[in-house]
Amino acid sequence: MGSTLASGLAQSVLIDVSHYGWMDQYSMNRRHNLVGNDACVPTSTTNALTFLQNFYPTIYGTNLSGVGYTEWEDTDSALIGFMGTTAGNGTYDPQFVYGLQSYLTSINAPPVFLDGIFAGAGWGGSYPKPAFVDEGHPTTGFLFDSLSSNSALVTTISYTNGGGHGILVNGLSWDSLTNTGTLYFIDPLDPSQAYSGTTGLGPTLQTSGSLSLNEHGHLLLSYNQYQGGLPYSNNDFEMVDAVIDGALALNPVPEPSTVLLLGLSAAVAFVRRRR
Repeated sequence: MGSTLASGLAQSVLIDVSHYGWMDQYSMNRRHNLVGNDACVPTSTTNALTFLQNFYPTIYGTNLSGVGYTEWEDTDSALIGFMGTTAGNGTYDPQFVYGLQSYLTSINAPPVFLDGIFAGAGWGGSYPKPAFVDEGHPTTGFLFDSLSSNSALVTTISYTNGGGHGILVNGLSWDSLTNTGTLYFIDPLDPSQAYSGTTGLGPTLQTSGSLSLNEHGHLLLSYNQYQGGLPYSNNDFEMVDAVIDGALALNPVPEPSTVLLLGLSAAVAFVRRRR
């Protein structure tokens, strides 16, 4: 389907941040030696699965990520294993996609349908590019459509000075005349409004940053990012710039044509929406 983001207009979409989890990636250092420092993708995915539970309770109940911080830690720990997340290297995009598939299969969850776009993900070998993934940089149209469909939207970003991160996007405001806007998201480095030692107490913290196009026409995110660890310190932040280079939308609702082709009997199905 075509993008619902109209040309020449300022448009916004925002999902209430209270639907999302507030799992902090540094919490995983207690179970995995220093892996929590690089566990942004599995942690954002845990918070995304919590969103699906909260937004679609009749479909998922509490089967995807459990209830409460301890069970979220169990889910995050399992995703770290399935995604092959390591200290120093984090999670590569193909491992992110295939690891999520393996996790959902392992818990025999109701179907989660995926739609993705990744730039330079390195598909091949044990990780062939799935049919539901496009190659390229995510666009505002992709982000807007995913959020308008009430998808859980995990994006990967690459810092302009090296390294990367994974965040959970819940909103977008964009002016196509100026090619500028605001991205709203839950940052696994700083996802909770209150902490007790190394445990987030919630509610979920809304983070935002300015969005623009860089010289290559790719989305550039700039925001004040937490640089500390746990226990939490409220005065350790600095501005960062990063290009959005990957996005994966998790949605329980497939297209009708896909339902006819695949049925709903599979534990996990992956579907790409037409564009």
